[in-house]
Amino acid sequence: SVIERLPVGSVLQTVNTQVDTKATKSSTNWEDTGLFSMTFPNALQTNSKVLATIHTTLGEAYNSGWGSATYLTIYENSTNKGHATHGIVNGNAQMTGNTSYTQYECNRLVGQLLFTPSVTNGTYKLYVKSHISYDKSIGGTANSDASTPLGASQMTLQEIKG
Repeated sequence: SVIERLPVGSVLQTVNTQVDTKATKSSTNWEDTGLFSMTFPNALQTNSKVLATIHTTLGEAYNSGWGSATYLTIYENSTNKGHATHGIVNGNAQMTGNTSYTQYECNRLVGQLLFTPSVTNGTYKLYVKSHISYDKSIGGTANSDASTPLGASQMTLQEIKG
């Protein structure tokens, strides 16, 4: 077949989704952002890898202190494919420490992970957790004013021949 003749490392299939909404979460346990639910159009090949890339905007509300870490990861069905505690990428959005500005501040987070899939037909979702429980916005700032950053969260999945 054509796939058998491709060299190791070749991209076999790619799926990409962009959403222009935001999710607000505050749990200190991993929870689904609800922003993505992706599958590959074709079953994954034996020995394939999956390269997952996420891009999103992180915002947070003020919580009487310096910004705390927010962690993002990819779940394949019910399995966290990133680090159990730190996920794939993490950061915070509070940069000035000024309570008046935190709701308008954001940080662009980009993460990438190459992993071995557990199944050939998984569903992939973006999960989040907070180091300290208070509102974190995935996909925009905490403030919803029309002039504040919002949206353009992307997730790309690629099947890589093993």
